[in-house]
Amino acid sequence: CRTMRPCVEDGPPEYGGRHVAREVRGLADAGWGRENLGMKLASATIGNCGTLLREYMTHLRVERGLRPLSCEAYLRDLEMFAEFLEGGGSGCVGAKTFLSAVQDDVSGFMQHLREHGVQSRSIARKLSCVRGFYKWLLMDKRVTRDPTVNIESPSSWKVLPKSLAESEVSEMLARTGAAARAADASGAALRDHA
Repeated sequence: CRTMRPCVEDGPPEYGGRHVAREVRGLADAGWGRENLGMKLASATIGNCGTLLREYMTHLRVERGLRPLSCEAYLRDLEMFAEFLEGGGSGCVGAKTFLSAVQDDVSGFMQHLREHGVQSRSIARKLSCVRGFYKWLLMDKRVTRDPTVNIESPSSWKVLPKSLAESEVSEMLARTGAAARAADASGAALRDHA
């Protein structure tokens, strides 16, 4: 139905007639993101969704104290979600905005990422970003419901700790014993042997 980064020259009127996500990405690509992303975005004029993204970036930089690269990562995740919504969200019928998104749109976005081979850890990070954005929108009273409320984060593989071989354990115990029996044994050596 749509690709990850649709090539759209003109968008619907609620986006100010421009493809907002691409315009915001253009600001970040032009070097605006690394030094002072929140402040530079605040001076740009890019429509309704762009205004929301600008204000959220300012919130992240000023109130939450995030570093510029973290803000840039949040911006990339949110603009990817904005592009998905601009393509019609989960229903592919008409463009949507951040304010009109529903739970099916967020679920559809996650499914869209899975279909394009995005790892579950990355999907969980993007979902966390979208959740934070909607939490901010709720606190700012711009939306009345959070479309991310009942969506579970994708499970990721748990990495088990590497175990030692029996010979490695014996060698380690022998070394600590020898260090503890030395005439000039430190307190740490005695502790390690105990």
